[in-house]
Amino acid sequence: MNMPPEVPPLIVPHRMITYQLTRWDLFANWFTIFLRNRILQVFLIAIMILNAGLILGPGLRTRPVSHTVFEWVIYLIGLVGVLIVFQGMLVFANAFFLKQRGLVGQHVLEITEQGLVERTEFNETLHKWSSICRILSIWGYLFIYVSDNNSHQVPKRGFSSQEISEFEKDLRAHAQRTGS
Repeated sequence: MNMPPEVPPLIVPHRMITYQLTRWDLFANWFTIFLRNRILQVFLIAIMILNAGLILGPGLRTRPVSHTVFEWVIYLIGLVGVLIVFQGMLVFANAFFLKQRGLVGQHVLEITEQGLVERTEFNETLHKWSSICRILSIWGYLFIYVSDNNSHQVPKRGFSSQEISEFEKDLRAHAQRTGS
């Protein structure tokens, strides 16, 4: 009896992207953290309401309602403005005054069967699929959360829309296959 020819194992090509992360990317990442982190959003809203109540609450019964509403609006605009200015100064200093070795520069992300591999000049890290907990595609970036508070930030500007969408599609398929 003739044995059928041996079938070679199926070689699945790994999808890989290479991108540059700049200090302006870090600035954008840290400046938008309030918009991506749900815990910070809840905390910020709670602090704003508590602070507004402490500042505007006394004398609430002695003012007309229209005056109180106007004060609340002015207060909230002022508080948000102050938060944006202080956040901007902190983020600018963090992005541009620290060395950020291993963060600023060329990154390679590779989708493998074992997980997502990230390579830079300084490290090589394997994130198993079970560690990927969130994938966001917003503001010209692809954020790949490898833990609740740690993410890879991929700027989309260096890729065609088809290239980055195929990478994201493969990434989501691998992450969903493991129940991430």
